Amino acid sequence: KNTEIKALKITFAEVWEEWIENEPKQTKADLELLSRRKFYFKSFFKSFANEKMRDITSADIIRALDDYRINKQKESFKKAKTAISKCFDYGITMTYCDDNPAKKISLEQLFRGIKTKNYSYLKTIDKVIELKKRVINSTSITPPLRRLFLFQLYTATRPSEARLAQWQEIDLQTGYVTKTILCMP
Repeated sequence: KNTEIKALKITFAEVWEEWIENEPKQTKADLELLSRRKFYFKSFFKSFANEKMRDITSADIIRALDDYRINKQKESFKKAKTAISKCFDYGITMTYCDDNPAKKISLEQLFRGIKTKNYSYLKTIDKVIELKKRVINSTSITPPLRRLFLFQLYTATRPSEARLAQWQEIDLQTGYVTKTILCMP
């Protein structure tokens, strides 16, 4: 009965740590793989690490790894998805969950038709100021979108970085970002 209660409450992070701890580490390649898995865990930790293992869906995994897809990093996406999938396989073995949502993700479908698109940029400070004024004075932009856009403009973050930023990373008293906001390579 305790095992059933644990299975209902256990988070992805707890299963991940248990899985990593129980993985055999015999060769140098095994240790390198372990290091790589720890790196990939950082890329999706904020997204669903504290979610109950049973509640995580394929859509959650895709959202967590979206930066890889946006930046056309198919191999990195595949490796991170594989690590997540193996963790879910371990969770199924330990009866923490019944399903492996990572196995439902099709890389071919996600990466089909993605082409490199180079965006134009503002070449002078006058153009930046003009854009800022247009955004502030626009009646067609909703207030949340306006704030997001201005946040990106002031901090020079990419859309995915701005979207993943957390309130605790911003000092509201000084207006400074207190944590470096980076996309994973």
